[in-house]
Amino acid sequence: MVVKAFINKFLFISMFKIRFLQLSVLLISMQVFVIAVQAEQEGRNGRIHISQLAADPVYAALAMENHLSFGQAERGEKDNDAPPVHVDEDTSAIGILHPFLQVEGKYVDNLYRLNDDSTDDFIMTLSPGLWLAAPRSRKRILDIKIRNARPGGLMTDLETGRSFQRLQTYLLVTTDVVSYARKSQNNFAGYTAEGFFQYNLPVGLRIEAADQFHRSFEPFGVDGSGPGHLYKYNANIFLLSFKYNPGGQFRLQGDYSNFFLDYDDEIKNFNNRVDNGVNFYIWHDYSPKTSFFFNEKYVHLDFDTDRSKNSDQYDTSIGFRWLPSDKTRFRVKMGYVNRIYDDDTVPSANGALVEMNAFYRFTIKTSLQLSAASLLNIPNESVYNYRRDNLLRLMYLQEITEKFIFGFSGKMGQLTYKGNRIAEREDNIYTIGPYIQYKMRDWLGARMGYTYEKRSSDLERYDFTNNMVSLRIQASF
Repeated sequence: MVVKAFINKFLFISMFKIRFLQLSVLLISMQVFVIAVQAEQEGRNGRIHISQLAADPVYAALAMENHLSFGQAERGEKDNDAPPVHVDEDTSAIGILHPFLQVEGKYVDNLYRLNDDSTDDFIMTLSPGLWLAAPRSRKRILDIKIRNARPGGLMTDLETGRSFQRLQTYLLVTTDVVSYARKSQNNFAGYTAEGFFQYNLPVGLRIEAADQFHRSFEPFGVDGSGPGHLYKYNANIFLLSFKYNPGGQFRLQGDYSNFFLDYDDEIKNFNNRVDNGVNFYIWHDYSPKTSFFFNEKYVHLDFDTDRSKNSDQYDTSIGFRWLPSDKTRFRVKMGYVNRIYDDDTVPSANGALVEMNAFYRFTIKTSLQLSAASLLNIPNESVYNYRRDNLLRLMYLQEITEKFIFGFSGKMGQLTYKGNRIAEREDNIYTIGPYIQYKMRDWLGARMGYTYEKRSSDLERYDFTNNMVSLRIQASF
């Protein structure tokens, strides 16, 4: 109890200081930008650059561990879990500044994802943006995907790949302008700004700080925006990480995170909250291809209005990474999660914690990825206390020619809603999505796909099906 009181006091004080820290990330990034440019110009022969790793399909697939989500996309109606359009950034601009543009058009036959009275529409999304990195990088360094339903705001712990050299900075700004052909009252403009700073000390200590602010709205669906109204929100996540590698078989990692969620509409105020978390890893590198780890994570959930959901969540887990060959990658994490509510009348929620990711490359042109998870999440309806998600995702990639790639994504999930004031509800979600990508130029690509969604619930009014056809064009300079 003394330890818990100390942690709560520390996190309470941190809430008032976090905005200063978030601003510091951007200010520090700008202040060291010129220094980083000069350092990059000096040249470092023999270094392993993150862009070289990102070009590897195996590494790219492992980087998707943070993107496992089911149901509607978290950022409005933009599908953030869809694979990016292939653009050969290695032969495009290799300088510090990188503008990009993405245009997507899609037709849906059940816009609001309702059981009856479906409405079709055509949606156009324009997403211009700009990112910069110093020292220069051919690939975007971060790919943060905020998940409002996750304690702490991230689906899994953020990873930035292997260490850079002494210093790295990164800034990004992008916007999503969404227009509806029939239901123009849903038109919306959102935006995202993120920054990253990394510094490596000679003693084996790496310090990383990242921050992302996101303006968006809940996707249409059972738990989100509905006919005639958008539930808009602001979300911000701040991450501070210390990674220590003394040079032996053991590595240590300690993280602090702050997640802020705020809705515009009073009817959604029960979702407003601030999550403060600490995360600790002990890694043991058994061999160059095998690593084991122990992970302890604590998150304090502080809701603005629905105080009965204020709680402390403890995740304890062990796991391993195994890289038996260049074709195969495994990552498994298993443990126990326990959420204890401040309100003694609300029973605690606990159970298994499972995360798994497997990747296999059959040939240089064919690969398969399987992801699974069992997680304790936050429901988007006030009558429920928590939600248990059991999730499974399959992704298949086939390079047909140098310019054409065929892909298939399949998802299935079981979402169980529980509360002490209402009967349990169970939803089963299925999504399939074949697509094809075409590389027109080194800097220009296109993606066309079809997506089928189905929700089957034990409450019939929550059932729906939705068909979507989309075309996306992306340019990166």
